[in-house]
Amino acid sequence: MSKSVVPNSGRVVFIEEIGMSEYAKLGASVRVTGRVKSYDVASGIVFIEDRERQLQVEVSSRLPSLFNVPIGSLAQFIGELEVPKGGGGGGGLLLHARICRNVDGLNLELYRKSVDLLRNHIGQPL
Repeated sequence: MSKSVVPNSGRVVFIEEIGMSEYAKLGASVRVTGRVKSYDVASGIVFIEDRERQLQVEVSSRLPSLFNVPIGSLAQFIGELEVPKGGGGGGGLLLHARICRNVDGLNLELYRKSVDLLRNHIGQPL
């Protein structure tokens, strides 16, 4: 009988927490939501934004030709935080996405409030 490995569902984090929280550092599996600002098909890099903070999301190797979220739409990604190829220059991290979904219609402010309430209630990150 073979043992299957189930990937981590990713802790819910906000873009501004990446690199600042113990749960959103290099190698962490996270779930991030933001508005798609640009997509470079050649490099497979998507830039998302939330509250004027941006994050690079790499979608080329794990989601080839599956990224179909239009620019301006709200998207949620699950993946691992890595150092961008070439070091990234700005010291920021890149999300290497394995899951992407369009979440247009999600009220981002209510989502943020509900995550904060749940974190406070259970006393730990989601």
